[in-house]
Order: sequence, then structure tokens, then C-alpha cells
Amino acid sequence: MERCFAGVSRIPPRSGSQTFDPVFSGHEHGGAALSTGGKVEKAKREADMHAHEMKTGICFDVAECWLGRVLAAMTGQQLCAVFLGDDPGVLTCHLRVCFPRAGLTRDRAVCKEIMAGVVEAVEHPGRGPSLPLAVNGTAFQLRVWRELMEISPGETATYTEIARRLGAPSAARAVGRACAANKLAVVVPCHRVVRTDGGLAGYLWGVERKRALLERERNFHASGI
Repeated sequence: MERCFAGVSRIPPRSGSQTFDPVFSGHEHGGAALSTGGKVEKAKREADMHAHEMKTGICFDVAECWLGRVLAAMTGQQLCAVFLGDDPGVLTCHLRVCFPRAGLTRDRAVCKEIMAGVVEAVEHPGRGPSLPLAVNGTAFQLRVWRELMEISPGETATYTEIARRLGAPSAARAVGRACAANKLAVVVPCHRVVRTDGGLAGYLWGVERKRALLERERNFHASGI
């Protein structure tokens, strides 16, 4: 896996994995989160993100999908958020909470192409948008999110397995927190992470949606679609 912590990191999909080629365009600020609680890192990260939001603003739209409604948001030409739910108003409020300093503009025409790609990712596991992903997280969170994108549709991994793959076998809880902090539902597939006993655990967009996503992916995988 190619990694570039000072700018853009391209993650080529492994064989049988996602067919799209995501690009992380976030910055990492070292490993302070694991050693000091990440207070300094968090401040730097938020300052960087706020400056970018203030400069470019965020354009978004909401569309229907088989799971209810999906919100897709982009800053510049980078996908920065994908939310699932039922109420467009609630999804928009959540976007405001996640990006409090950004100017938000709902524009169906501007977001038409990226929205079509996001809906495609939700409707057909393994497909999705080709835009770069604007992510903002600690060094550990970015490592978790990259690892999640190595889990193929139809497969799952446990929080403990992800931690071990990252060389931090005792960090299963931190993996769970990274999954909870993921703002790119389905595109960064935190729904494919389960408990050691196979239980679904929590999911920001609802455990029933997580169950439905996994079942749909298993069916697509079994049918060879």
C-alpha cells in the first residue's frame, strides 16, 4: 500500500476489492494520538480543516437510495462526507455539526456526478465515486480507514483483527472509535467491521442499516455481480 503522509495518498484496490481508486487528501500529524491523547495533534488537524473549509466551502445534496436517504458532500473536488438516514433535514444538521465553520450550499447540479457515484456505491457494493476523498483524522485513524478499504464486499473483519493488522493488537477499542469517527459511510466501509463474536456492535447510521448492507454485499458476492 502506497502511503504519503505529507499530502496525497493513493490506495490501489487489491484484487477483488473496490473497483474505484480512492485518494486520501488528508494530512497526518504524527502519532501523538496514541501517546499523549492527541491534544496537540487534534488542534493542528482542526485548524487545517477549518482553514480549508472556510476557503472552499462545502457543496452537498441528498438523494433517495434503498437504505432511505443519502447525503453526499464535497469540498472543492474532494468528497468529504457521506451520511445515511431518513430525514434530509437531520442529515443536513449533522453535516453542519461536523463542519461548523464551513459555508454549506445545497446544489443538485454541482453535486450531480458525485451523488450518482455515491448512490452507485450504496446500490452496488464495490462500485463508487472516483473523486479524491478529503479525510481529516489522526495518524491512527487514517491507518484504520485505509485498512477498512482493504476489506472486500462480502467480507468482514473484527475490531481485534484490524488492530492486529496495524501492529497494535491491544488497540481494538481505538479501532472502534476510528470507525465511529468515519464521515464517509459505505465509501470507507466501517460497516464491515464486527465484534469478535460476530455481533454487529454499533453503527452511527443504525445497526439495521449495517445488517442490511452486509447482507446485500454477501448476496452480491455470492451471485458474482
